[in-house]
Amino acid sequence: LGANTVQELGDEFAVIELDLIQVKGKTEPVHIYALLGDESVKDSSHFESVETTNAEMIEAYRNQQWNEAEQAALRLKADDEGLSVLADLYLSRIEDYRKSPPEEDWIGVFIATSK
Repeated sequence: LGANTVQELGDEFAVIELDLIQVKGKTEPVHIYALLGDESVKDSSHFESVETTNAEMIEAYRNQQWNEAEQAALRLKADDEGLSVLADLYLSRIEDYRKSPPEEDWIGVFIATSK
């Protein structure tokens, strides 16, 4: 989901941020989100835990705090099998950035090189 769709949904659905991406042909990055369920899911303690862990992972990742981001990704993966693909994506990126760190002013944007 894009930011406009999330805004239109309001506070009634279980939504988490996935990434900040810049797609091929565009100059500005956009936030993308995942819809995980309806209000009953949103109000569950499980979703609250997943939402918190995911936010911690993304914040640590964007701040280049690789150890913290890795730990949060591993917790996310353990807490919700359905989000293991997302966690694995971040774990892969973290591994790559440890080997070849981004610039200091990097804000966590993933630049897609193909559509």
